[in-house]
Amino acid sequence: MMPVRPICKRCGQPILGSYFTALGATWHPEHFVCAACGLPITETSFHVYQDAPYHVECYTNQVAPRCAYCNKPLVGEYLIDHWGTLYCTEHQHEYPPCAFCGRLVSPQQREQGPGSSESIRCPICRASAVETSAEAEPLFRQVKQWVSSQGLTYNNLPLSLVLCGRARLAQLLSERSHVHALGATVSSTYRQNGHPVRTEVSGVAVLQGLPATLFQGITVHELGHV
Repeated sequence: MMPVRPICKRCGQPILGSYFTALGATWHPEHFVCAACGLPITETSFHVYQDAPYHVECYTNQVAPRCAYCNKPLVGEYLIDHWGTLYCTEHQHEYPPCAFCGRLVSPQQREQGPGSSESIRCPICRASAVETSAEAEPLFRQVKQWVSSQGLTYNNLPLSLVLCGRARLAQLLSERSHVHALGATVSSTYRQNGHPVRTEVSGVAVLQGLPATLFQGITVHELGHV
């Protein structure tokens, strides 16, 4: 009885001499080739990506994902944030997170100069940051319209928006527990003989420099207190 010869996975022919066993199959040595360069893989160590073999060097240089911050190939252990950003593990302790979205902010991405924000912001959050009243008012109107469509009319109060820095916001929050909040209601308390009689809410205050989506979310939250 003739011995059963192994079959090369690539060419489908019986292997008469030496052969290579890998990926659950047998191969002619010259047919077990790198999916990137097309040359035979003769080393015992190689990478597999999408069921195809690669030389270690080819995989590292041509296939491996790159760190979003230093562009080094990510081979071995690396991290992925909840936005899907891939990066080297050492950056987790090297770079501070964005105050608003949590992405790491490398030195090259940080704001420069005297106009820099008090908070560390990533380029994505800076790109949509609400810095001026002219930028804030259209968003504020959209939020009020949406809130009204949900059935909240606030008795037709002419609510206003105050875009303020951290110092001013801290003053508004000084008598409340959420001193690190990003927004607050603006109100006036009327007193008679030293005793509070009533409090009227005139609008909301939101921290300057928030990305637009977060600005809208904070505004909706604060309108819920009116």
